[in-house]
Amino acid sequence: MGGIVGVYGYYNQQPAQEMLIRKMIQAIKHRGPAEAGEYYDQELALGYRRLGIPAKEEEQPQFNEDHSKVLVLDGEIYNYRELYRYLRGKGHYFQTDSDAEVVLHLYEEKGVDFLGDLEGMFSLALWDKRARRLILARDQLGIKPLYYWADGYRLLFASEIKALFQDQSVARELNPRSVADYLAYLYVPAPRSIFLGIYKLPPGYYLLCSPEGYVVRRYWDIEPSPQAEEEAEKKYQQTLLNLLLESVRLSLSNDNGMPINLLLSGGLDSAILLALGQRLGAALRGYTLGFKEAELDERSPARLLAYYFNIPYQEGIGDLRLMMRRLDQMIQFYDEPLGEAAAILTYEIASQAAAQRQIQTAISGDGGREIFTPCCRYGLPLEGSRLKQHGSAAVVDFCPQAGGVRRGSAAGWFSRLFQSRPDLAEDSLARICFNSMVCFPIEEIERILTEDFFHELGGYDPFILFRDLYRKPNSLEPCSRLQYVEMKTYLPDNVLARVDRAAMANSLRVRLPLLNSKLVEFWAQVPIRVRLKGTEERYLLRKTMEGILPSAIVWRKEEKIESPLRNLLLAESSLMEEEWFQDVWRSPLSEILNFDELNSLWQRQQRGKYDQSRQIWAVLFLCRWYHQHMSRASGCAKEDAEPALVAC
Repeated sequence: MGGIVGVYGYYNQQPAQEMLIRKMIQAIKHRGPAEAGEYYDQELALGYRRLGIPAKEEEQPQFNEDHSKVLVLDGEIYNYRELYRYLRGKGHYFQTDSDAEVVLHLYEEKGVDFLGDLEGMFSLALWDKRARRLILARDQLGIKPLYYWADGYRLLFASEIKALFQDQSVARELNPRSVADYLAYLYVPAPRSIFLGIYKLPPGYYLLCSPEGYVVRRYWDIEPSPQAEEEAEKKYQQTLLNLLLESVRLSLSNDNGMPINLLLSGGLDSAILLALGQRLGAALRGYTLGFKEAELDERSPARLLAYYFNIPYQEGIGDLRLMMRRLDQMIQFYDEPLGEAAAILTYEIASQAAAQRQIQTAISGDGGREIFTPCCRYGLPLEGSRLKQHGSAAVVDFCPQAGGVRRGSAAGWFSRLFQSRPDLAEDSLARICFNSMVCFPIEEIERILTEDFFHELGGYDPFILFRDLYRKPNSLEPCSRLQYVEMKTYLPDNVLARVDRAAMANSLRVRLPLLNSKLVEFWAQVPIRVRLKGTEERYLLRKTMEGILPSAIVWRKEEKIESPLRNLLLAESSLMEEEWFQDVWRSPLSEILNFDELNSLWQRQQRGKYDQSRQIWAVLFLCRWYHQHMSRASGCAKEDAEPALVAC
């Protein structure tokens, strides 16, 4: 666990520069303050930083027996012991008891297909010296990050962008389309990053680089069933429970007696981890961050869980004013802007948990909401989503809530239109869903950006990405489509990005047991009518946990904290207008953002007629991020050719 970096001169085979690789390693020292490792082979160099938590973390880079294959791995392979036994049966000989060595032998056994057997959280770089090829890969759901840059001659990669900038050839230039994506989504979806020429390796993909060039291919995806065969509800509950138990078991099985801490909220997801972890015999300890503000405080249900399961339990207290003052400190670890206020809360939880000396490894329920409640962000009527199987009917159902057409004659008109143009029905529903969650739609982005910078978009609309992902699943059911979109965008590029950066900044290992690929594959195949009942989107999950968790927790309504958190944070910064905005009027940021429009936005928020806190916070974070990460560069450049993503 830590971070990885590397340079491969794949085209001209120029020797790798040792000074560069060491600067890259140093740039991500916070991800692994314990120690560093290096490897050099003519045109290739690899680097590694180790977090240094006592367990079975072996030194890296890791080699096979004859040193013909080399690996650096950020993360953990949960099922490595099962794979170890399988490979021993195949005649493989091991020198260590590390998951990294298991990965190398699995590659020897299966080639690139080895990735499909790995369960865990990882980004990795594997060098096959004889074949002169480099494999970069990222886990199925994107828990661990991996960025890369190529110029036709060299490939640079790293766990964080700041390491890539150690090479002076890598320009620090904003990608205008990525800026538009950020203003729409509040994060930059893969494969783009906020910077031109720097890309994220998407979850479930690998990059194969050789002297002939490189290609990015998919090795894993979820496939929502178009017409899943329905079984008895009890059977689904039992299968779900078994998969949850196995996911928790894997995430707790490789610690050799180390204490495991649970980041315990009052929500269902962390409660599931506590109940199942205890059923498996794990000695868990709970930690909860509380607040004096009732809208944010979850200590009461957390205490109930700790008492019910009789576990050691600690609490911390968050101070919103101090959190605002530490915003710049947090932003230094975010190489890309992340505009949800929950990011500062995640950082505070990790910071305070890590300050407890005995907390070095933790498990968290992060990601559960996105897996089990894919429609929760869209505010759409679940009953219509559940019952309607075709886009035309669903559009008519959803339009009143989206401020569009009304029932009656419009319904007949839409039905006739969509029967002749099913693609139009699909795209119309996608647009309605997109508009229900977007921060700034394209017409507002045009006002927020300066005229020159907006022109650089070349007609690009962030909706295009959403629409293309929404079209992809075979299922025609809207909730299945939205789950696919969430898992390809919001989950890895928002939720998991903020968890990784917060944890690594505080030398904290955080595991996410609910993000098990087998569990996700199963859930995608469960018919929507079984998953939810009426307006209860978590019906099947809650029914599965009945009798295992207290009823008050199983059926507790979980309140959203994003909106109250934003408003409370903004209220704590009484001098925000002077301190946070006025200093950027004369900066290069004024070449990108239209501050007359931003001032109007701020004044509307001050008058209190409309809640503009989401938009204000998004701009605030972008401004503070820009001043930390773009102080050495300004301006923009036109979009370059993006790498093609190849399906497996």
